[in-house]
Amino acid sequence: MPGVLRSLGALAALALAACTTQGRPKPEEANLGVSALSVDFPKADEGLLEFSVPLPEKAPPLRGVSWELWVRGRRFATGLEGSPVVVDVPGGRQVQLSAPLVFRHVGWREGSAWLEVRLSGELLVGDEGAPAGLPFHVQREVLAHGVPELDEARE
Repeated sequence: MPGVLRSLGALAALALAACTTQGRPKPEEANLGVSALSVDFPKADEGLLEFSVPLPEKAPPLRGVSWELWVRGRRFATGLEGSPVVVDVPGGRQVQLSAPLVFRHVGWREGSAWLEVRLSGELLVGDEGAPAGLPFHVQREVLAHGVPELDEARE
């Protein structure tokens, strides 16, 4: 009987440990999501990317944001922002970023069109001694004003 009780005790401890760690995703596994995303290309060599990412309630100090933008399945731009804007919104805080896009050797046409875009990156948090990245990503279609033409012949 003592062996059975010891086994039950070990099983209970294992179950308790699983309950306490299972509900908390590790920072590198979490996806914060993107609450707002827009991309516009008003001129043949200029664009503007704007997006917002919810900031976790107990996040360490924010040091920056790294991001990568894909348009129509092709890598289009990357960036690193060292001083992102954090604003209070109903239900918490969010990071808002506005990044100019400058591009060359890409066709462009006037007008509006739905574009498939993917945005991914990390909120860079913590101090220099213990940096961490809180990942975010989203893929969706957005209505863009001005359209880059990404074809193989121009690259």
